Amino acid sequence: MKLLLLTNEFALPVNAGGVRRQLGLVEALSARHEVHMLAREREADTPATLVEELRGRLGAPVETFPARAAAWDTGKVATARRWGRAIRRGAPTWTERALSGPLVARARELAPGFDAAVTLDDTAHTYATLVPGVPFVLDKHNVLAWSRRIEGGGLAPGARLEYALLRRWEAETVAAAGAVVVTSDDEAVRFRDLYGSEPVVVPSAIPTPPRVADPAAAEKNVVWLGDHRYAPNADGLLRFARAWAPLGEAGARLLVVGRDPSPAVQALTDLPGVEILGFVDDLDALLATCRAAVAPVWEGAGIKMKTLTLMGAGLPVAGTTVAFEGIAVRDDQDGLVADDEDRLAAALARVLDTPAEAARIGLAAHETIVRDHTWGSVVARYDDALARAVA
Repeated sequence: MKLLLLTNEFALPVNAGGVRRQLGLVEALSARHEVHMLAREREADTPATLVEELRGRLGAPVETFPARAAAWDTGKVATARRWGRAIRRGAPTWTERALSGPLVARARELAPGFDAAVTLDDTAHTYATLVPGVPFVLDKHNVLAWSRRIEGGGLAPGARLEYALLRRWEAETVAAAGAVVVTSDDEAVRFRDLYGSEPVVVPSAIPTPPRVADPAAAEKNVVWLGDHRYAPNADGLLRFARAWAPLGEAGARLLVVGRDPSPAVQALTDLPGVEILGFVDDLDALLATCRAAVAPVWEGAGIKMKTLTLMGAGLPVAGTTVAFEGIAVRDDQDGLVADDEDRLAAALARVLDTPAEAARIGLAAHETIVRDHTWGSVVARYDDALARAVA
């Protein structure tokens, strides 16, 4: 097939879970189909070298469009006008900023020559309602109306209105698409409950990972990996930190990896053994120094790319049920499942003190990811979504 790929998040550099899924997916699709990508830049000026790198990785055309200016009017008049436009459009306020008019114009020009179009991130789904003449597949990293649902009262009127607009907008984008892809069976249930139709499940995946970790030989290092700008990541880390001190006092180190740590996260260096590393250029080299990993996430939906990455490296991961969603993890076999911070710390203490156990669980984790969550093992399912959209 000829596929037109649309995204608001240029796929390089790989410094967040969403772009990691996107890059793996478009590489897998480009190996099976003829693709052409239209991508809005994430930053003000995406370096030409990254654009050329992505063209080379896909062996296909990649066109980029400028990101919106960083400034966002916050005055009362500007805010009122923005809300007025959002209500007239029936869409959340952030969707206005997410749109690229030049990208829409180019997509409309190209669409008649393609069999299907794929939106590669959640903010790009509006393009399905604006570009006629081609069937769309929505690649949903999250069922947004579920993950941002209102639970009980007490929210400010603006938050309730934003949620109502989100529900309406997501329903309209789903209705405009020929097929919807979700990342896990749990997400499929949520999608059916909200929209009454059947999505195609294509689990999140990573390229076939090398087993870089050697837990039996590594020091007592525990790695935490995540984008601090996503609130459930940072909140989970801060909650887990309440149980960390005994491990640090016993000689363990907690290596916190990810871009843009907040002041609250940076203050964790007051705890014994905590190091805030920020973004790391060579993640594999760092993971090779670790005996275990922790994924303390109590909110969110879908398969977590950080969990796939850590397990794929061959590390035993102590994580919550939410962290392991969509991955067939068996507690104490290929993962360590615990749903409060004290039990997560206890699970880590055990594998830190028994290197052979850490190695056993890490090896099983690596094998699980290679079997179930590499793009080679799941990308054929995407053809089902494409065929449904074309039909």
